[in-house]
Amino acid sequence: MLVVFLLGFQYSPNWSYLPRLLWALVDLIVLISATSVFLSAVNVYFRDVEHLILVLLQAWFWGVPIIYNYNLVYSEFARIT
Repeated sequence: MLVVFLLGFQYSPNWSYLPRLLWALVDLIVLISATSVFLSAVNVYFRDVEHLILVLLQAWFWGVPIIYNYNLVYSEFARIT
């Protein structure tokens, strides 16, 4: 989806950040793996953790903006370029 918007706005990314992006992706995978292993181990002893995670994920879903106003996105891209 990001590639479609980059093509639509005719925005070329700075390719010098690609190695940083790869390291960030590796860090993210390690962090998520460690968190999921920890929470699954805690869930064995405390069964309520499963319900707590579901409530937190639903609150996170409603707390994070998924659809942005076009004017806000356009003004941010115009300011960057």
